[in-house]
Amino acid sequence: MHSDQPPPPTTDDSVIIRRERWRVDRVQNHADVIRLDVSNRRRRATFLVPFDRARASAPRERLHRVRPRVVVARLSRLLAGSHRARHAIQSAAAARMAILPHQFEPALALASGVRRVLVADEVGLGKTIQAGLAIAECVRRRPGARVLVIAPTSLHAQWQTELLERLGLTAAQGDRAGLDAEMHNGAFGDNPWALQSIWIASLDFLKQPHVLDGLPHSLWDLMVVDEAHEACGDSARHRAGAALARRARAVMLLTATPHSGDATRFARLTSFGALDGADDPVTIFRRTRRQLGAIVARRVRWRRVAPSLQEAAALDALLAFERRVLHAASGQRIDDAALLLSVLRKRALSTMAAFAISIERRLEWVERRNGQAPSWLQPSLQFDEGASDGWQDRDLAAMCVDVGLSPALERTWLRRLRDFAVRAARQERKIAHLVALTERSREPVVAFTEFRDSLTAVVRQLGPWRPVASIHGGMPESEQRRARERFLRGEASVLVATDVASQGLNLQDRARWVVGLELPWNPCRLEQRAGRVDRIGQRRPVHVTWLTTAHAAGHRIEQVFRDRVRRARGVIGEDALEMTVPSERAICADIILGAAVPAAPESIGSPPISKKWARLARKAAGRESRVRELQTRWRGSIAPARVEWCRLGRRRRAWRVALIFTSAIHDANGEAIESTLACFTWNPTDAVIVAVPRVVVDHARRGAALVAARRARRLGRRLGRAVGGRIARERALVAALVDDIGTGAVQPGLFDRRAVQRAGQAQQIVAAVQCDADAECDAIARSAALSASTPRLALVLFA
Repeated sequence: MHSDQPPPPTTDDSVIIRRERWRVDRVQNHADVIRLDVSNRRRRATFLVPFDRARASAPRERLHRVRPRVVVARLSRLLAGSHRARHAIQSAAAARMAILPHQFEPALALASGVRRVLVADEVGLGKTIQAGLAIAECVRRRPGARVLVIAPTSLHAQWQTELLERLGLTAAQGDRAGLDAEMHNGAFGDNPWALQSIWIASLDFLKQPHVLDGLPHSLWDLMVVDEAHEACGDSARHRAGAALARRARAVMLLTATPHSGDATRFARLTSFGALDGADDPVTIFRRTRRQLGAIVARRVRWRRVAPSLQEAAALDALLAFERRVLHAASGQRIDDAALLLSVLRKRALSTMAAFAISIERRLEWVERRNGQAPSWLQPSLQFDEGASDGWQDRDLAAMCVDVGLSPALERTWLRRLRDFAVRAARQERKIAHLVALTERSREPVVAFTEFRDSLTAVVRQLGPWRPVASIHGGMPESEQRRARERFLRGEASVLVATDVASQGLNLQDRARWVVGLELPWNPCRLEQRAGRVDRIGQRRPVHVTWLTTAHAAGHRIEQVFRDRVRRARGVIGEDALEMTVPSERAICADIILGAAVPAAPESIGSPPISKKWARLARKAAGRESRVRELQTRWRGSIAPARVEWCRLGRRRRAWRVALIFTSAIHDANGEAIESTLACFTWNPTDAVIVAVPRVVVDHARRGAALVAARRARRLGRRLGRAVGGRIARERALVAALVDDIGTGAVQPGLFDRRAVQRAGQAQQIVAAVQCDADAECDAIARSAALSASTPRLALVLFA
């Protein structure tokens, strides 16, 4: 700071490094004038604000001698702190993660201006880490950024843990409990969504009209959608998610199963959040272990278990019942009949215990068709459809459809099926085969089943032989976590789980063997189940065992799988993921009705797989690896408060001096774009050097300033070419947001003015949104106006 007292004169022209440290002694506020008294070791100063303008003055320079190892450590830290605008993903250096080049590509694409990114890597290649890097980089580049992560409820805790432990980011849960906590901590009238920077929520919670209307009318800086294939159906989830994505400056979709063989669903996925009438393509990243050279041997064994006589009789009776129902159904009842029969056959091919329960429920509904509804028919309050593995609403609805059979005839068939199922459930061949497999090996095993009733039967028969932990959707999150910890600690050698544990669970450090009790009708679940142990970090060969029933009832499923894989490969390529996500109704039609699967279309407008960022990602990953190594040599601050010097080597007749300067490039908004180092050498003619003349330092500083200014002009021109597109995109996003708010004509009520008041509030919101948009567009325009700061001398080396 400057004051009326001049600094003491210097006695020579040598470099004197000294940083003035001021202490605030007193602050007095008189009306609109603030008196500020400050002091340091040598003098005091008083400022009256706003009449006096206090500014930081350039400190006088004095050299401080240190040991060579300190200078080497300081130089390492300065090199680690320098970065380039294009290549820098600085969040990775401090993150607790292995630096892998392919994980940098989506973050680099988003940082370069790409708005919509689809990451469709194989299961276990670190899609969550890639999204975390993108979130951390967004928060670093844009302080106060607003980020929304949409994920199934069962993955919220894992997302919070990953962001906090690996990247140091705190996220709030966007559910009723999380919103209530934020409202309790905030001021009265505050929108709880505006009190946190990063939110994690589920689509099933956000799709509710009162929740969707309660979100702030402002743009999200980044929106991440995990398990994005679950949001590409023709449903309220897709409409809510797509509407939110149109309010985001950047959208990142994560899924290991991008194509289901259904062109319509794939089109919804690739157009998720696209702006109407704007050039807004999606950039697809899709990598496999083979492409990345990280192949872990996976040995897959299909065990076709022959059913017992009782099981075969039950399955034969089920097929006969299906033929009788399909013969009686006609018109609109065909789809309802296929839905009912699909539920019965799925549960029969899982376990006879689950099949018997489904028959009991159908029989109860038939007997009470015109009377009181069964207790299990009460509406469910489950918000997250993906978190339940019991009787979902879709399955319950299938139990209550009219298939055209007379009640007496259907009751006879159901009682016969129940008798077959109860007798067959006394000796389940597949469960016995699973018990035999676990007896022959002491290897930890993860056993998956689709239904909670089947899980109960497995645990009951497997429990006497090996310690078992179980996870299903009916358990609270705390109990699920305790079961996982029991298995990871080794207290249980078998983990029996439903598909609620097939997403986001990392078990590669504990197990390498996965057993599937049945062939799920949703093929993506096969890869998701195997992906719990076949992930990055698995160093042993992975073993996967699928148990299927050797009966005609299960043959059609494998054929449908092959046909849908062929269709997906016809669109994405021969290296398409083999586990796809078909719609439930399409599977029912293919398997139950025997519908022919159409051939893969020859041409579908699908975006190509992006390879543009691979080379740049390798450079960025290499640099961040070097930065992480350099950071281990110095634990102090990046910018030291003094200039240090040392002599490297023994005394010589003539020394060579190296002056190292640091400089930064800022935009007109004050944001740091780049930080660079410049080194200038000086060969003195004198044999003995007492001090570096100031004229040498000033000359070197002017050279460093010239280099930094040239770099700022070149970088400014490159950024300036993208300013127009960024402003146009911001205007398009705001226009879509204004359309969602709606400010059309209003018909006043006869007895109240609520409609007029709502219209006035909408106009105020639109005005505020447009004001924020104007400010954002001005900031975008200023982001290309770059300037270089005055280079600062950091190190002086004598060699």
